Amino acid sequence: MLRWSITKQVNTLSYTIEKSNEGASWSAIATLPAQKNEDDTQEYQYTDPAIFQPACFYRIRQTDLDGAYSYSTVQKFVPTDQKGMVKIFPNPFSEQIVIQVAGIIQKKINVKLINAGGQILVKEQHVINNNMITIGNVKNLDKGYYAIIIEDETGSNILRTLLLKE
Repeated sequence: MLRWSITKQVNTLSYTIEKSNEGASWSAIATLPAQKNEDDTQEYQYTDPAIFQPACFYRIRQTDLDGAYSYSTVQKFVPTDQKGMVKIFPNPFSEQIVIQVAGIIQKKINVKLINAGGQILVKEQHVINNNMITIGNVKNLDKGYYAIIIEDETGSNILRTLLLKE
């Protein structure tokens, strides 16, 4: 989660969060409109759903009403070894899918398995009591590729990936 605050914000249009994997080429991942109160401190936050990288860099571009812009300092994010790690196995799968979760703060996760036609075939909510979750109702699925989406209880993506059913 990226958080920042601005004091005495004047003539600001928006804040664009930019991300880089190596700290050189940047991509905009979200734009937040500026809040309109100029007298108070304004608080902003954004949660990046794609945190499963070895390291990433963030910066914020503040754009003014006249189109002028400036950048914040660059911040590097390196997850700890276990923080936010999700592993799914086996891949390819046949009778079950095992999800190993480590470091997820939320108590519940939602799991969706979607076929190539976009149909949700499995939709389950799990309370994380230990770090292993088994999805067992996949034995009769057709062979092919399936998307698996894991979300926290607010609906924010934790992981999206493809699995092969053999």
